[in-house]
Amino acid sequence: MLIGKKLFVYSDGNKQLNKIDLRLEQIELEKNTLVNEQMELTKKIKLLREQPKDEEIIIEIALAEQRIIIINKDLERLEPKWMEENLELLQKKMELEITIDEIKRYFPELIWKEYYRIKENVDNPVVEVKHQMCTGCFIPLSKSDLDKWRRGKELVKCDVCGRILA
Repeated sequence: MLIGKKLFVYSDGNKQLNKIDLRLEQIELEKNTLVNEQMELTKKIKLLREQPKDEEIIIEIALAEQRIIIINKDLERLEPKWMEENLELLQKKMELEITIDEIKRYFPELIWKEYYRIKENVDNPVVEVKHQMCTGCFIPLSKSDLDKWRRGKELVKCDVCGRILA
C-alpha cells in the first residue's frame, strides 16, 4: 500500500475511534439519565407518601408512578438496542485498533514526527488526491509531485498547504 494511503487509513481510523468513543459515552449517558430519573421519582414518591394525604399529593404520586412505568418500558425497549449497538461498536473499535497498531509499526519514527508536526496545524494532516488536486486546499499538484505521489515510495506533501497526500 502506498505510504500516503496507509497514513490516510491511520488518520481516518483515529477519527472513527473518536466517533465510536463518543457514541459509547452517549449510550451510557442516555441509560444513566433514565435510571437516575427513575431513582429520583422513587425517592419523591416515598417522600410524598410520608406526608398527609390530600388531592394534590395523590395526583403527584400518580403522575410520578406513571412516569416510572414509562421509564421502565423505555428501558425495556431500549436496553437490547443499546446492548447490540454497544457490542457492534466495541467490535469495530477493536478492529480499528488492530489496524492502527499495524500501521504504527509499519513506519519509521521520522515519518511519524512529520505526521504529528502537520497534525498540530491542521485537523486532517493526510488528504486524498482527486482529479490531480490536493483535497486539502484544492490546488492542482505539480507534475513532479504528481509523479512522486503515483509511485508511492516516498512521503509526498502538498506544496501549498503542506498536507501529506494519499
